[in-house]
Amino acid sequence: MIQIPMQEVMEPEKVELTPQKRDAIHRALLTGLLGNIGAKRETHEFNGARGTKLSIFPGSALFKAKPPWVMAAEIVETTKLYARTCAAVRPEWLERIGKHLLKKSYQDPHWDSHLAQITAFEKVTLFGLTIVERRRVHYGPVDPNLSRQMFIHHALVESDFKTDSPAIQHNRRLVAEIQALEAKARRHDLMEDAQKRFEFFDRILPGDVYSGRTFEIWRKHLEREQPQLLRLTRKDLLRNSVAHLTRDAFPDFLEWNGMKLPLRYRYEPGHPADGITVSVPLEAFNRLSPARVEWLVRDSVEEKMLALMRTLPKAIRTNFIPAPPIAKQAADQLPFAQGALRDEFAKFLGKLSGVPVHRQDFDEGSLPDHLRLNIRVIDESGRNLAVSRDMTELRNKLASHLKHLLAEIPHPDYARDDLTAWDFPDLPAQVSVERGGVTIIGYPTLIDRGNSVSLRLVESKESAERSLREGLKRIFMIQLKQEIKQLERDFPRFESAAIKYALLGPSDDLRAQIISAVVEKALFGDGVVIRTRADFIAREESGWRNLSSAAGHVGRVINETLDEYQIVSQLVNQKAPEALEDSFADLRLQLKNLLPRDFVSKTPFAWLEHLPRYLKAMEVRMKKLKSAGLARDLANLDVVSPYFQKYLDHRSEYSTRSDAIALFEQFRWMVEELRVSLFAQELKTAVPVSPQRLDKLWQQILQQ
Repeated sequence: MIQIPMQEVMEPEKVELTPQKRDAIHRALLTGLLGNIGAKRETHEFNGARGTKLSIFPGSALFKAKPPWVMAAEIVETTKLYARTCAAVRPEWLERIGKHLLKKSYQDPHWDSHLAQITAFEKVTLFGLTIVERRRVHYGPVDPNLSRQMFIHHALVESDFKTDSPAIQHNRRLVAEIQALEAKARRHDLMEDAQKRFEFFDRILPGDVYSGRTFEIWRKHLEREQPQLLRLTRKDLLRNSVAHLTRDAFPDFLEWNGMKLPLRYRYEPGHPADGITVSVPLEAFNRLSPARVEWLVRDSVEEKMLALMRTLPKAIRTNFIPAPPIAKQAADQLPFAQGALRDEFAKFLGKLSGVPVHRQDFDEGSLPDHLRLNIRVIDESGRNLAVSRDMTELRNKLASHLKHLLAEIPHPDYARDDLTAWDFPDLPAQVSVERGGVTIIGYPTLIDRGNSVSLRLVESKESAERSLREGLKRIFMIQLKQEIKQLERDFPRFESAAIKYALLGPSDDLRAQIISAVVEKALFGDGVVIRTRADFIAREESGWRNLSSAAGHVGRVINETLDEYQIVSQLVNQKAPEALEDSFADLRLQLKNLLPRDFVSKTPFAWLEHLPRYLKAMEVRMKKLKSAGLARDLANLDVVSPYFQKYLDHRSEYSTRSDAIALFEQFRWMVEELRVSLFAQELKTAVPVSPQRLDKLWQQILQQ
């Protein structure tokens, strides 16, 4: 026997098993072990092929790891089915290796405009195990017939498809043209329904055209030989005659005062742009006439008049029955766009019936949106700045834009700074300036800068008037600098007033407010408007003479107000019995709004003088409450609360509504007068007041 030395025995070569090689071995084994796969469940078990349940054998290296997918060399049944000699596999291997055994199903086929094809979600299973739960795939090859129908509907009928086809572009322009006619006429029966267009394309397209790619290949060959075949005609699309839809009745532009503003029509009740929208450049907004806006377009006048008649109070409305013939007669006889529609229509109805009808009797705010012009104000790039059917709301929204626009206009007469005296020309109520070929209306005013004033154009008449008063007060204070300083030092009973004001704010705040109120009374007296240098010099002279008496008057009012405030604040802030809590809560809220920290400067002097009486009325009310007057107090509270709540709810809105500030301010103080009339009649009211008067005043505010 031959013996071979041990050192001469060849050791087997060691092969490094990388992850790539390990995966290759597992893929090779998987081809014969497809029936031994398992998918991890939420528990420790695995779903096996054909509905079985598997567990990894405890001795396996994968027992604790439990990967999402495994294959087993063998499956042994003892107390349960165990997978032995396991390896982790990937679902994509299963799909590729078991391709011939897969089962596929599809859900939710839908149009994908980005890919220009019908897309569905594919589910892939192997032996009942889900390999792919929900994969987005092209559905055209799966079901060409359904995909073709959906492609025709979405891409060609609904036009949700980008194509350079001249025929399809022609069709889309034709459809848009007829849709525009429907919007003008406010009806949806001019165009044939979508089914007609579907049938048109269904007759032409071959069975294998079911996506944007297949359509483009086919139509390029077709259009070389038959370029008209895919083109629709008006006859194909129109169901009814459109002869009555003339350009005069439904113009494409609103022409006014040399401007030509584009109009867009939309028939979609409930949509913000339903009706007619006019696009107005910011530069031209101030030239747009509210009166012209009321008329809309010629063909809508009769419908709007009929709708306005239905908003009349019943006592007036019953004089115009039947309404439709009257609306038609008015639309035929009144010159279109001459004056304001509501003014002219009210005159017409008054002459027709002998019953007085006024503009404010109509409630335009309750009209359907399509009977009120939608105004879209744009900047130079066409971007929306503001959209509304309310001219006043637009003015307020655009105030900052218009202010900036006017500030950019280099106007030599109205762009000056560091003014300390009236050394500039008289100020007209408004001026016209040119910008980019458009005439803009600006309102000259003075702006208070603290130590000087600036001369500027602003965006509204109301803003100009308010700012002008403050600017003139500043010039007056600069001109009478020494007198104002002396007044600040020697204001009558200031220390006493400051002590009582301490609950509201620091004494410096009170001093500044008092000086402003004194100058207001001395310079403007009963609210005169000053626009000329001569008037200002005259008022300045009389104001200098009246400064002392104005200080005495203001000092008396402020001290009386703060005296009453101390009394009332102590009374309303004491703990109230539970039965009186509603009344005391109302009193606290009333006091908070009567005397905020800046009450002297924020309260118009005409009403500032009445603050002591309003506070005294609160004191009287509380005395009555304590003498068994609760039932009557609650009844009066029910009367006044709705009006006071209207003031609280709308004050932030109307503080920027320049056109309605004066009326809203009047409403606010009339509510205080109503309180006096209800809770302290013995103090008497300064003006006639009643719930009916407040209701009427509120309607006037709403109509602004």
